[in-house]
Amino acid sequence: MYNLDGPSPVVSQRERGKERRRALIRSAARELLRKTGPDGFSMRELADRANVSPATPYNLFGTKAGVLIAVFDADLQEFRQAFERIPSADPVAHLFDFVDTAFAFFQREPEFYRNMLAPIAASSSGELRRGIIDPRATVYADLIKGLVDGDVLRPGISGEALLRTITNLMTIGVLNWINEDSALTQSRADVQTGFAFVLLAACRETFAPFLRGKLIPPAE
Repeated sequence: MYNLDGPSPVVSQRERGKERRRALIRSAARELLRKTGPDGFSMRELADRANVSPATPYNLFGTKAGVLIAVFDADLQEFRQAFERIPSADPVAHLFDFVDTAFAFFQREPEFYRNMLAPIAASSSGELRRGIIDPRATVYADLIKGLVDGDVLRPGISGEALLRTITNLMTIGVLNWINEDSALTQSRADVQTGFAFVLLAACRETFAPFLRGKLIPPAE
């Protein structure tokens, strides 16, 4: 029966049960991803690990890609919360805080990120790429918007071109680590150096001393 005062207790209890099962499935999927990658487990195996019926992952997420997107959505939310807690001095410093935060997450769970990101980068699934890559693109867009709104860029510098450049730099650095062409610490240093070179050309002279400092390798 419809309740004019709000959702009925039965509906609320049902929704709580669904969210509990969603959380169990996301947690199980993350553990399987850490061990095998997205292609290394089946929906039935996921259901077994989450202790739910074989139909439940399909009912709640639709497809395996839907499960993976849900896992990465939760991860992105955690990343955003961690990143937003950092008190950056200005929009330029904020870009380097972003690099530090991202690589700290990779360091925390290297198997999960490597197993997840490697197949995504090569995936032909439009659903998967749009669901996982596109939301992260908004993080880069927000960073560049901060530079534009803060009047940080030199006259004539295109925010769109700068966005593409830093996105490519980050992607290359992460892929070098995923493909084991460089260690995680080296990839982080490469991204930081690339950002510094690009921003030296793009930002007003006021920020040059800070950016030149980012070109100096950290002491061992």
